Amino acid sequence: MKTKSILFLLLTLCCHSVLSQNYELVGLIDNKILKIDPKTGKTTLLLEIRNLPNGTDLRDLVYQNSKQEFYTIANPSNNPYLGKISLTGEFEASEPLEAEFATIFTVEAISLYNDEIYFSASLNGGRNDNDFYSESLLKINKESELEFLTEINTEKPYPDIDVLNVTDDGIFIFDGAPPNQNFLEFYELDLDNLNTSSYPQKIYSASYIPLADFCFYESQLHFIAEKSLYTFTNSIQKVVEINTEEINSERNFVGLTQFPGCPLPTANLENEILVCNEESITLDVEYPNSTYLWSDGSTNSTKNVNESGIYEVE
Repeated sequence: MKTKSILFLLLTLCCHSVLSQNYELVGLIDNKILKIDPKTGKTTLLLEIRNLPNGTDLRDLVYQNSKQEFYTIANPSNNPYLGKISLTGEFEASEPLEAEFATIFTVEAISLYNDEIYFSASLNGGRNDNDFYSESLLKINKESELEFLTEINTEKPYPDIDVLNVTDDGIFIFDGAPPNQNFLEFYELDLDNLNTSSYPQKIYSASYIPLADFCFYESQLHFIAEKSLYTFTNSIQKVVEINTEEINSERNFVGLTQFPGCPLPTANLENEILVCNEESITLDVEYPNSTYLWSDGSTNSTKNVNESGIYEVE
């Protein structure tokens, strides 16, 4: 006879189980991370960032599944650095982004790919020099070393990587200027064919939209601008207005990423700790050719739970 104990924690976090990858959209706004329903625009508070130094400005959001933590840019135009956010909301500051080969004045966008962090930066001046453009692409490799990858060139006089996403299909870049110039350009770069200076391929043009961040979600590009969600197939389409009444904030979203949602996990015969977002989950032992006896007397292989506790099955 083998007894299986499953500890179920009911917290305001999503599942840590790696047995399923049901992703959800989450956005960064007003020092909080919210889950976003892309169909209705409804939001649910995932976590509130704590221990954030006063006056810290955050921009962009990515989630690293292997480390179970978020990354964001802190103070993008003033000694920028990466900030880590734990699943309990604790903020941890890294060292300022510094490279031996150049001074990093501004960091505008980050993306996570293959457990390496890519970011756009200005290496030739900052806002004090009236330089508002991040034309260079760099990355932090798995050895935590900074690498220069390329400087982009486009038909625009001041190329700028405002928004960035790195995927298996390539590097996607948005460059946009506010209404006085009124343009939004969408470019693609080949990740495996970068030179010191690169010329990305333009794949879309539109009038200006104040895009803050974007990510791939359910095999489609999703963008966030102010409090609106957009998608891109052959053109940019507005999907839904995002409701932030729950947090009562007048601010706009500054980051968007995907995050593993709450699955219905299968429990193996090792100890499991499952954490879910105030929702019922199904514990399914699924051990072949066996009978089951839970501590409450039920004999099914599955059990629905929505309260904290230790659940034992023989």
